[in-house]
Amino acid sequence: MAGLPLAEFGHRTLAELHLVLIASLRREEGRAKARAGQIHTLASLIAIGHHQPKKFPRRRDFLGEARRGSSNAEIKAFFLHRMQQQKRS
Repeated sequence: MAGLPLAEFGHRTLAELHLVLIASLRREEGRAKARAGQIHTLASLIAIGHHQPKKFPRRRDFLGEARRGSSNAEIKAFFLHRMQQQKRS
């Protein structure tokens, strides 16, 4: 329990044991709540995918991944660099 061998529990006070038990309980409750949220999200996606497949979110929209776009300056710098490399060849 909580990383301690059973032989060491005899040297702990009741307050320390209570603290360890409460922390373990809260950790398990947090894991259960997170798992319930994952299950609910999966159920929502399944419902959308089955009934309205065109409204199914794309992966990057759903996971909140940043979109990578190139600015005009980046595009211009890329092509200028390519043109300089071609001139040298």
